[in-house]
Amino acid sequence: MKKILYIMVAGALILTGCKSQKNYTSWENVYDSPTASTTSAPVTVAPVTTQQNVQMVATTQQSTAPARSESVTVTHGTAEKYCIVVGSFGNIDNATRLMENLKNDGYAGSSIMKNANNMNRVSCASFATESEARQKLAEVRAQYSDAWLLIRQ
Repeated sequence: MKKILYIMVAGALILTGCKSQKNYTSWENVYDSPTASTTSAPVTVAPVTTQQNVQMVATTQQSTAPARSESVTVTHGTAEKYCIVVGSFGNIDNATRLMENLKNDGYAGSSIMKNANNMNRVSCASFATESEARQKLAEVRAQYSDAWLLIRQ
């Protein structure tokens, strides 16, 4: 019993006796301990002025929207030469479901077209002229960011 008591007292003395110096954390070492770098001269910064001639160029999503020319067959609905495609599916059921959702969202001119690779292209609108199609495509891309222009062959 006395041996255990002596061991515990010796352990307590060792643990408390070794803590004679303060341990600094890295943050305290930088900000609390004095160093030679804190006595350096102050640095002055001169303002820099530059002039740039900037020409503003108007760019819209119309001009950068992707377009593809394909030979397609209309399977559901009707379509003109320039179609805004919002989805492509190998499964016709998925394409039909998207077309119904588009019609419910107000895209009455929705259609489905099948290409040579049996992909079902779902279009939300189609137009006779490319300029009309690109104008509408910019609006559609706000909701369907991956929309693109299909030019029927």
